[in-house]
Amino acid sequence: MHLSTYFGNLEAAPSLKNDASEAISAAVGHFQSRVRKVNISVRDVNGPKGGEDLCCRCVVHLKRMTPIVIEETGANVRSLINRVADRVSYTLSQKVDRVKQSSRSKKTRKRFAETSLVTKLN
Repeated sequence: MHLSTYFGNLEAAPSLKNDASEAISAAVGHFQSRVRKVNISVRDVNGPKGGEDLCCRCVVHLKRMTPIVIEETGANVRSLINRVADRVSYTLSQKVDRVKQSSRSKKTRKRFAETSLVTKLN
């Protein structure tokens, strides 16, 4: 899994970049075999005016599935990244569950079709 962080017009300390990488890595850790790369971008939307103007965008590129895009705004960078990591973890688990469920139902339909065909032939 490749992880890239971009802090745009913010002055980010190396510890902040490391914390962001660790939070996202922990969020996708269970599904690491399904994740190809993760891009995190944090930027200040309207300059140094203050307030809730930080925007964090996280794009998780998956193998054999459409990417997950999470955007969140806030005033504190660390809490913003933690919220995004939580949302990434939840969304990724939901998406993987849907894919597994869809795969199971396809197998069940295929099995049912095969058994009904055998019964019709007998």
